[in-house]
Amino acid sequence: MDETRFMNIQQYEKRGKVVWALWAVFAVVSLLATTALYFGSNIWFARRVNIDGPYALAALLITYFVPMLTIIIPIIIGLSVKLIKKHEVSDYNEK
Repeated sequence: MDETRFMNIQQYEKRGKVVWALWAVFAVVSLLATTALYFGSNIWFARRVNIDGPYALAALLITYFVPMLTIIIPIIIGLSVKLIKKHEVSDYNEK
């Protein structure tokens, strides 16, 4: 705890941007795949989309919602940058 260490903040900021970009690609692909899975044949063959009651609607909405829970990962990575900046040791902090 008494040691200090050099950390490159630009590297952490760049890593955060990459993680956000990867998450955005994952979210778009996941949403498109879910939509294609549930509604692809209905759209292709011009049939009506049929959702049979509230349970089927809830099951459909959960399949869209579960991949969105992964937003926690880029948020945690972003918090690491904020924590590094908050606990930075510099000449101004030493007395």
